[in-house]
Amino acid sequence: MLALHRSGRSAEALDRFHHTRGRLAHDLGIDPRPALRDIQTAVLRQDTSPAPMPTTAAMPCAVPAQLPLAVAGFTGRDSELAQLSAYI
Repeated sequence: MLALHRSGRSAEALDRFHHTRGRLAHDLGIDPRPALRDIQTAVLRQDTSPAPMPTTAAMPCAVPAQLPLAVAGFTGRDSELAQLSAYI
C-alpha cells in the first residue's frame, strides 16, 4: 500500500486496503491491525512521510540441547579405514 501510494497510485493503494480488509473479514473474521489502518489513514490524508517501523523484541537464539554424541569411530568400516590409511 505504501509503495503504491508513494508512487502516486493512491486509488490502487486504497483498493488494496479494501480488498485486504474484505479477505481478513471473510477468511478469518478479523479486522486489519492498527498498523494497516494507520497506513490507510496516511493514504487518505495524502501523507507521504515514512511510516515508523514497528519495534519488536528480538527472539533469543535457542541453544541446541540434543546434539548427537561425537563419533568415536566408524563401526564396521575397518577394511575401508585400512585402505584409506594405506593411501596416506
